[in-house]
Amino acid sequence: MASLPPLRTDLELIPAENPEGERKSEGWLIYDGVRNRYFRISRPTFLALSFWEECDESSIAERVSGLMGTSLSEGWLDDMIRFLQVNQLLKTETAESIGFLKQSKSAGRKSAGHKLIHGYLFFKIPLVRPDHFLTWLLNVLKPLLTKRTFFLFALMGVTGLLFSSRQWDQFLVTADYLMTPSGVAVFMVALIMTKIIHELGHGLAAKKYGCRVPTMGVAFLVMFPVLYTDTTDAWRLPSRQQRLVIGAAGMMAELTVACVATFLWIFIPEGTVRSAVFMLATVTWITSLAVNLNPFMRFDGYYLLSDYWHVENLQGRAFALARWQLREWLFKWQQPMPEAWSSAKRRQLIFYAYGTWIYRFFLFMGIALLVYHFFFKVLGIVLFLVEILWFILLPIYRELSCWWTHRKDIKMKGTSLRFLVFCGVLAGILFYPLDARIEAPAEVTASDLSVVYAPSAGLIRNVSVNTGDQVQQGDPLIELTSPDLEHELAQTGLRIDLLNNLLKRTVADTDYSQSEPLLRKQLAALGQKKEGLLSQQQRLVIRAPVSGRVTFKNEFLRQGRWLNPDWPLLRVVKPNSYQLQAYIDATELNRLAKHAEAVFYPDDMTRDTSEWMFSRIEAGNNHILETHYLNSEFGGPLLTSKNSQGQAVLSMGYYKAGFVPVDSMEGLPVMTGQLHISAGSKSIASSVWSSVSSVLVRESGF
Repeated sequence: MASLPPLRTDLELIPAENPEGERKSEGWLIYDGVRNRYFRISRPTFLALSFWEECDESSIAERVSGLMGTSLSEGWLDDMIRFLQVNQLLKTETAESIGFLKQSKSAGRKSAGHKLIHGYLFFKIPLVRPDHFLTWLLNVLKPLLTKRTFFLFALMGVTGLLFSSRQWDQFLVTADYLMTPSGVAVFMVALIMTKIIHELGHGLAAKKYGCRVPTMGVAFLVMFPVLYTDTTDAWRLPSRQQRLVIGAAGMMAELTVACVATFLWIFIPEGTVRSAVFMLATVTWITSLAVNLNPFMRFDGYYLLSDYWHVENLQGRAFALARWQLREWLFKWQQPMPEAWSSAKRRQLIFYAYGTWIYRFFLFMGIALLVYHFFFKVLGIVLFLVEILWFILLPIYRELSCWWTHRKDIKMKGTSLRFLVFCGVLAGILFYPLDARIEAPAEVTASDLSVVYAPSAGLIRNVSVNTGDQVQQGDPLIELTSPDLEHELAQTGLRIDLLNNLLKRTVADTDYSQSEPLLRKQLAALGQKKEGLLSQQQRLVIRAPVSGRVTFKNEFLRQGRWLNPDWPLLRVVKPNSYQLQAYIDATELNRLAKHAEAVFYPDDMTRDTSEWMFSRIEAGNNHILETHYLNSEFGGPLLTSKNSQGQAVLSMGYYKAGFVPVDSMEGLPVMTGQLHISAGSKSIASSVWSSVSSVLVRESGF
């Protein structure tokens, strides 16, 4: 009779909770203290391990079957021994076991390239062993860890949110502080503090239930640092509720900080301290609710959902079930389900798996673009391709490889027809030319306009026009008066009268005759001055510089108000002098046809749409954005940044195209909006290819 391979003597058998529901676990774990790992086992495996040393291969199956009341499947013992070997739970005393261990180690050895990719995608750095510190901290904080205290914190949070909503304007003003360099620094400090508090929350909850916390450190997800706490020991807890508390403790700690910070923000006066408290509150609210509760990534929300559903290794098992279901929908291979689930649980897991795949697709695309722009050009392209190939294309390739391997099982029946229809619909979506227009941000301006300014500071006596009025060149628009000018003109007139009287005396009185030349010289100067003052007075009647329509009238134009000569008062536009400038994405330029028609949709919904025709396009793409109306800095749609000269530089490649109106247009202000241009049809696939190829061409100049 063959003896059973010896078990390691340092292993522990730990009872675990029996999850409620239709799919019951057997409630036992093997704990490997050397590697700090747990393995859930079935009841037959537990019974076999209980008297492993007492039996041999021929008797153990019979003994377990007797206790279970059912016969075990053929090969059950071989599968169990293989499970123990693979997970290194057996002693390595014989040459055979040592050889198997070496073989497993050799098979698990990865290439340098594989290690580099995995190291870039994810790696951990343990920093501290906090077990003793957490024990001390738990004793210190124990008086605060009560239901009354948490109720008080919740009340503070509700009060803070209520009063913050009533001071929303001040709240937004405080948010502007984030855009400053000091605001960014405070934000980073607040983020680090909240993450440390988050991890301490996990550690304290684990210590409360008697678990060991061996390490705390930092993990890097695609080079992004994330703090972590090793709470693996929570698996030994028999209570699912206790594991849920440990999983939620980090978020509860963050939310406690958020409640206190939001409450304090109400009472702290304006200044750096209030801005810092604001940062602490917003960071904790956002990271707790938007990040940590996300079940699609392996954050707290994922583990909480896993425990709530009683499904360990949730993603792996859900993904396996979703792949099986997809193959059944398409091919009806009638393969056995990876695991036996109830219909309700199966729907939950499939919905979760597909939701995770969709979420991860967009997440990894975003990360790929982020690393592409974050690193220097060559490394950015390499890391971008790694993200796309490893996380998006590789899983698709593996699934297609599985389909190809089982291609012989596909029979031309309804299921195959369903698959062909699926492929046809997918190809149609990707390659059918759906888009027959180009959408571009645009601005309508007048090519021939005159802006009216006051010649000098003056007081408004009369305004003769309003917005929309038609005027002719030379028509009076605004009449101003200047008290200083009128006073000086009156004084000049009095001095002229005085000199004229003196000249009359020189004729009758010889004593004044000698001063006649000087008096006439002074009189001539005053006459020239009076003409100049009268000319200035005439200029105070502002007249239309050109014939056209008034499209803008300053809101300060009211009788009795003083005007600053730097203020624009009116804008007069000649008829039919409007032009439209649109910014076309470089990838869409090849679809722009000569004399293409377009429709302009103003951002101002009170304005009507208008028809335009393509006339020209400037040579070379425009990096400098001259208009402020479309600049993202002023709320426009075009993303810009500042260069060393302070100019607005477009962040993407655009070509500026000119359009002329189809019909005559009058009385329009400067308008922004969207221009829809008739263009050649374009499919999703060609759009993606154009974007990718343009990036490759642009970045090929290393």
